[in-house]
Amino acid sequence: MPSVVVFEVTGQLQGAIEQLKPLVPGSIPLDAHPYRRLKRGMSYLALFVDQSAGPASVSIHAIGRVLPGDRSGASNRNLEFDYCYRLESPVPVPPPTRFGGGIWNADVVKAEANRTPLPPHAGTELLTMVASAGPGAEQAVEDLVQRLAPRVIDGNAGFVLACERDAVVLALKAANLHKEISALSDWRAGSPDEPFVAGLAMTAEQEQRRSDDEAGAFGSVPYFDARTSRVHVSRSIGYGPSVSLINLRPRRGGTPDGVDLVYLHPRDGALAVLRYTEAKTWPGSYQMQISSGIGFAHAAVLDPLRELDESFTSTVNPNDPRMVASACFVKFAGHKSFDPDANALIAGNIHVAADLRAPAPRLDDPFTSDRHLNNSTFAALLGAGWLGARAADERLLFATARKLVANNRAVLIAIQDYD
Repeated sequence: MPSVVVFEVTGQLQGAIEQLKPLVPGSIPLDAHPYRRLKRGMSYLALFVDQSAGPASVSIHAIGRVLPGDRSGASNRNLEFDYCYRLESPVPVPPPTRFGGGIWNADVVKAEANRTPLPPHAGTELLTMVASAGPGAEQAVEDLVQRLAPRVIDGNAGFVLACERDAVVLALKAANLHKEISALSDWRAGSPDEPFVAGLAMTAEQEQRRSDDEAGAFGSVPYFDARTSRVHVSRSIGYGPSVSLINLRPRRGGTPDGVDLVYLHPRDGALAVLRYTEAKTWPGSYQMQISSGIGFAHAAVLDPLRELDESFTSTVNPNDPRMVASACFVKFAGHKSFDPDANALIAGNIHVAADLRAPAPRLDDPFTSDRHLNNSTFAALLGAGWLGARAADERLLFATARKLVANNRAVLIAIQDYD
């Protein structure tokens, strides 16, 4: 069973819950609701209770999912509420008695006051009480418990999915679509062999709309000899920045050798390629690497990227104001399982591929070069058009993606735009 937390229905929270339709899932649009003792990166089942009549009279008015911290990674304090159900009738929590009954009531009052999760036994008993309130309430509890069940995928398949998700998050951050990152936790793909984007609820919705109206944001996308899933993400207000995402997997079976993000900033004609590579696959002995002339980069991973980079930068304008004259980057990532509810980017610096071989590695960190960016800086520069090859267009973008997929790479294409 998931961990259960308690929120008292007052003020802004009360008004938001009253707007929910009974037993129809929705979100609660709160700008901020500090609850610092919950662990960031975890999902909790929330009970919204009213104890205005005193600690001896507590009732449950709604349930929902809560995620600590803005899932864009911008805050450690805010909470996001979604899949919230307002109960048709409040469910009373048994009050304490002199015979020791009503332990759940005492637990609820204590948990709300201390802002900590309920003890497991109390959370389970309370959810059972809510589910018994009627068929609709039972279905709501089942839905939430299912959504909060661990969905971690291990092994190479999980690592590829984790990298694809990381690429999507970077693309959304680059396009200044931080709030839309929360929708990624709705991933429900039936198989880890499908592209990450294929499992998103918003992808399914757009596919349904495209079946009714073929004209759309992807009318000019050429055919790929690959398993393809695509989605257009824009601000909920209907205007502003947007990004088109096309997730490719090689048509042949098996897990791809890795993941590449290909990002196009059409307004500035900037094209950048970010390659994910698992850190443990690189040579461990820096002495061997230096003596062999390879530097500290693995030739099998870096050489194809360098060749691609050279084709982009063969006609570099010396007056080009780019901050980095290279189009290709490498992100070293420790092996990570895929968890669709995780809100953090994969840790690791992003290195300029052209400069990886130049500096000698430090003894304490063989994967550190003199030129690298963190995730946030990379996304900000990428979205502003400061990184990547110039004079690029969609023709070069799709040609690059085909070349990468042909080398058994999963590819996340991102095309930034403004509605």
